Amino acid sequence: MALRLAERGIPLEYAKNVVHYATDEKKLQRGTHGGALMRFTKCEGNRTLTVIAELKQNDCWLATAYYED
Repeated sequence: MALRLAERGIPLEYAKNVVHYATDEKKLQRGTHGGALMRFTKCEGNRTLTVIAELKQNDCWLATAYYED
């Protein structure tokens, strides 16, 4: 995950903030850790940052993050 974030120029803190303060979230399916795989989005200026993460109780696993124009 850290390599993908670096390749895409997305700081880890930005990805974490999207999960915490998302403007839109959608449950996708059951994750491999037994939690819910979720899509979180948040607008930042003229771009939207999307983060896919699995949530289970107090645990969060980031799967991927990308900007949408």
